[in-house]
Amino acid sequence: MDTILRWHNPPPSHTYDQSRDVHTIRATPSSDFWRTTTERRDTGNFLHQPGVRGNFRVQCFIKGTWVHEYDQAGLMVRVVEGEEGGKNERWIKTGIELMGGVQYVSAVVTNPYSDWSLTPSAHPTTFTSSHLLFLELERKGPVIYIRHGFAPADDELAKEALRSGERSLTMLRKVTGFANGVEAMDLGISVACPKNQEGVEVEVEGFRILQ
Repeated sequence: MDTILRWHNPPPSHTYDQSRDVHTIRATPSSDFWRTTTERRDTGNFLHQPGVRGNFRVQCFIKGTWVHEYDQAGLMVRVVEGEEGGKNERWIKTGIELMGGVQYVSAVVTNPYSDWSLTPSAHPTTFTSSHLLFLELERKGPVIYIRHGFAPADDELAKEALRSGERSLTMLRKVTGFANGVEAMDLGISVACPKNQEGVEVEVEGFRILQ
């Protein structure tokens, strides 16, 4: 599909290298996507394709400068029914998140409040690491599947095997009913850093939406 990306909360810095198909983003300092009964944080950066209808798979590879607690980046799907910021807004984000000095593969489902799942990352995914994290969010009717894998940063065959499904992915979460009755979703790249006053820097490679 044709991809026309827009920002929800533009970051301080964003470049796109077409030759490498890489977005380099520095997040807004002290930003986050998180919601509880007493607070609503919606200050993270979200580069997205608006209004994607029907079933889809959205994918990317990612690495970053994970230094500060809760530095994070990955994929996001977002549903806004009616006026933005209303009670019917809900979203899912998945990616790397740093906690206690450990890199985790993380998923947060917010519907209406944030519910966090995580598992230790099988490989480090910093700029100096040998591996990239591969992320995939898939919609099948009302269900969202969250999957991930890893590939050596310089191995194009391994990357393509993850993209195509030739190499199986690890299921992180199956979110039943999240998209029930939903016609369209915003799909894209999410970056945030709640405890980082300089802004985490990330590289997102091969972002694509498949239908």
